[in-house]
Amino acid sequence: MDSALTDSVFFELTGPDTFSGEWTGQPFDSLSPGDYLIEVLDGDSTCGAVEVFTIEAAADPALFLVAASPECVGGEDGSISAFVAGNVMASSYALNGEPADIGGNFLGLSAGEYLVEVMVLMTSMGTCTDTASISVIDPPGMTVNIDSVESASPGEDNGGASVTVTGGAEPYGFFWSGPTGSTGLEDPDDLGSGEWTLTVTDATGCEVTILVSVPVGIMEHRPIEMSASPNPVRHVVRVEFGEPFVGQMVLRDGVGRIVDQVQLAEQSLNWSLAKHPSGVYTLQAMENTGGTSTLRLMVVH
Repeated sequence: MDSALTDSVFFELTGPDTFSGEWTGQPFDSLSPGDYLIEVLDGDSTCGAVEVFTIEAAADPALFLVAASPECVGGEDGSISAFVAGNVMASSYALNGEPADIGGNFLGLSAGEYLVEVMVLMTSMGTCTDTASISVIDPPGMTVNIDSVESASPGEDNGGASVTVTGGAEPYGFFWSGPTGSTGLEDPDDLGSGEWTLTVTDATGCEVTILVSVPVGIMEHRPIEMSASPNPVRHVVRVEFGEPFVGQMVLRDGVGRIVDQVQLAEQSLNWSLAKHPSGVYTLQAMENTGGTSTLRLMVVH
């Protein structure tokens, strides 16, 4: 309506957003999508006009993410690639709230949860944002288990260890380093007593490093007749000997570390293992006279 033809013009706009009052020539902006009806009245007469119109909703930007795992467990070479579907152009990206590569490629990531936000320029020249989250996940990697550890005699390099490796990419490389040197054998039998570092490397160059303790002072003697029940055990295991036993009982975890021990001068022992987590353990009896005996024990909770 031409306001020059009248002293005043009044309007009423109804729809998702509602406005009314005297029209001063200002445009209506920032309106929500939806159907509207506008009625305009000449304040000096009964003339008026009604118009119905629709504001279409802009298409939502669709943000898509693709994650790639690090090459090795614990690595920092994972990545996320982001792209926006539709006829829009990304004007900025943020990764976990921090400004990021405008190309949508985020590199040098460790395993974890990430939030990506994109701002896009729509065909209407307006801007919209969208967010999406994605996880960067470590690869399965290798698991290194120490199946058994043989003690070394005092002053001799005759200790040993047996290793099992799963996962990763074969073939595996082994490197043991410790108080009496180093070796590249998988299951060495020439270790001196003390703490050894075992590094296992797979075909892709990924590494796992663990510590293995080789005990000292256990000589070869006649085996000790020993039994343990129940096995698996939940709380208390009963250890029995064929004859009275005087010496030390040692409990080792799956990597050969001593996690519990007790002195004994009896023919039997009720030993509480409730404080130890579920797993496979080695129970070792070391007689004061030098005799030894070992058996596998499974603890389940």
